[in-house]
Order: sequence, then C-alpha cells, then structure tokens
Amino acid sequence: MSQVNQIFVQDQTESIDTLVDSNISCGESYLVNAKGKLIYCMRWQPKTELKAIIFLCHGFAEHIGYYKKLAQQLSKDSYFVIAHDHIGHGRSEGIRAHVTEVEEYVLDVFQHIDYIRNKHLQLPLFIVGHSMGGTISIKAAMQRPYYFQGVVLVAPAITLNRDEATPIKILLAKLLAKIVPTCPVSPLSLKDISRDLDEIEFMKNDNLRYHGGVRAKWGLAFMTALQEINNNLSSIEWPFLVLHGSSDRIIDVSGSKALYNTANSKDKTIKIFRDAYHNLLHDTQDVQKQTADDICTWIGERIAKFKNADNDEKLVNV
Repeated sequence: MSQVNQIFVQDQTESIDTLVDSNISCGESYLVNAKGKLIYCMRWQPKTELKAIIFLCHGFAEHIGYYKKLAQQLSKDSYFVIAHDHIGHGRSEGIRAHVTEVEEYVLDVFQHIDYIRNKHLQLPLFIVGHSMGGTISIKAAMQRPYYFQGVVLVAPAITLNRDEATPIKILLAKLLAKIVPTCPVSPLSLKDISRDLDEIEFMKNDNLRYHGGVRAKWGLAFMTALQEINNNLSSIEWPFLVLHGSSDRIIDVSGSKALYNTANSKDKTIKIFRDAYHNLLHDTQDVQKQTADDICTWIGERIAKFKNADNDEKLVNV
C-alpha cells in the first residue's frame, strides 16, 4: 500500500491558473506514484459548499492543460475538480507517451482520487475521460463498479479506426515491440483531431504535447486493454454518458455505439455530434460549448438523484 500521507510534494495554491472566479482556489502539486515517478497534478477547489469530486482524464499525447476551460466551468458549479498529466505526458516524469501496461495509468488515477476522496467521503464521485482517458476511465470503473456515481466518456477509445490500425501496422508493432519497444510506429495527424485551425495551430506549437508516433510496445498494450474492454461491455452496469463525433477518424464511433447497445446500465446516454472530429472539447466553438454544457448538465442531474437517494435513506433510518 502506498504511503498516502507522503504522496504529494511541492504543493502550491493559486499559482497555476488565471482565476475567473474568486471563489475557486486553484493549485498544483506532484504525486509520487507507486513506481516513484512524479505525476503533475492540478486542482480547482470551490470555496463554496462542494457538490461532488470530478476527476478529468486526458487523452494520449496531450496533457491536462487542454481541460482547464472545462475544469473552470465545472468548478463554478461547486464541483471539486482534480486531474493530472498521465505518466510520460505533460509535466509528469516517465518515457514520453509510453507504458508497458495501461494498468499503470489506472493505478495512478486510483492513487490520486483515493487521496482526495478520503478527505471528502460524503461527496459523490465522477470521472470524465477523453479518448485514451476514456479507456482508462472504463477500466477504472470496471475494476471498481460502485466507486463512481457516473462516468462521462468523450470519444472513448474502444474501437480504433481501421484505416489507422491497419494489419501491417499491427504486425510491425508486434515485431518491433520485442526488439525496440519504444520505437514510434504510427504518427498522429493533428488535422484529424479538430476542425478548428486555431486549435490545430496551438497543438502544433505546444511544447508539452507529445509530437512523436505511437510506440510499438505501447500500441500492443493499448490494443490489449481495448480487447479486454470489448470482451466485458455487457458487464457494465454503472451510469454513463458517451459523446462522440460522427466524423472521428482516430477512434471509430462504432465503439461508443457498441458500448451503449451492449452495456446493461439502467442509466446510459449517447450523443453523436454530426460531422464533429475526434476531440469534441477542441473542435468548432459550437461543438466545444455544447459538449461542455452536456457534461455539466448530465453530472448535475446525477447529483440531484444522488441527493434524493441519500434523503430517502435518511428517512428510512429515522
């Protein structure tokens, strides 16, 4: 078991973000994960009464800086928002964009959330994951089915685009993984991420972003995780919202549809954005706004259900 009282170092408050609301306290810190690596963390903590804890889980090659706008919107609604750069991403330590098992990401997520949640056990917990972050979120929720009161998935990586994950690329990855596991096999195209040219230009010049290709061993580990998820979609019973662009050329929208159609959740919602590309939160301005609003609305509705259920339980116990 990790030394919970010693996992955070270099903790700072109100130093990382331009506050849009004086009632929100922003901070950064570094988590020391199970492998001794420093994981860069961010938080947006309202000074008002907290409604819930929300963990934001970013995608491959990016970092949590891409989700500041969403974090600010959520924290304005009195949600305690926490997030970190996955190992090998952004300001976190580790080989850039590389792990040998997706489980490494999941363990860091649990370590971070557990530390914060132990101080706020009465609050409902949600996770919001984009792309690879969606994969991590699904795996986390599968491992702890009653841990989250809701899971929000934005273009979750469940099924890869067949034009990208070609048989030749997969074969090459398998061969290289044994010889040079960190060798980049498949480059990422920024033009497939967003239709907004300003967003693409920002990504292109972002020094914290990983600009290399998918590494051989990482690719195999990721495909293994996707296979595990697809084999167990019917076991999913937790509440979820899945949002996806119909023109996503990186992660096939069929995976989100399969999740919705196969999962046994009583509370599940899917929304497909016509013509939208991969990262809905960084696509055209109208899609960005609608995506963020949908996330906030869906979580807010679940908070109301959580409170009503809690009140019913109190009445029963009287």
